[in-house]
Amino acid sequence: FEKLVFKPAPGTPRYDDFSGGKILRGTVTTEEGDTYTGDVRWDSDEAYSWEMLNGQSRDVTFRIELGMIKNISRNSYRESQVTLWDGRTFDLRGSNDVDESNKGIIITQTGGKDVFVDWDEFKSLEFAK
Repeated sequence: FEKLVFKPAPGTPRYDDFSGGKILRGTVTTEEGDTYTGDVRWDSDEAYSWEMLNGQSRDVTFRIELGMIKNISRNSYRESQVTLWDGRTFDLRGSNDVDESNKGIIITQTGGKDVFVDWDEFKSLEFAK
């Protein structure tokens, strides 16, 4: 350790500084190579960027805001790799968000057509920025 520099704190956030989140949007790829792009409902119920993805790695429990996630890839029926926009990657398990208990992914494509991708068929989800 060589140096610590204190700086003034940024201004206090105002209510208007918070957007309230946005609808999740991205591209789901299946094991067969099919792709579906649109609004996404993860685990059949999480649809907004402020909602949380839960999982565990070793003895650490994670609750990650979905808006911070760039990609989710299924490693196996019991584990998924979660990559954040800042580049960090976690292999998570122990939650229906990241394992075989997942209730599936619903993609509402342009034009309003819903596509359901079961966990057995799911390969990856790339979120739109």
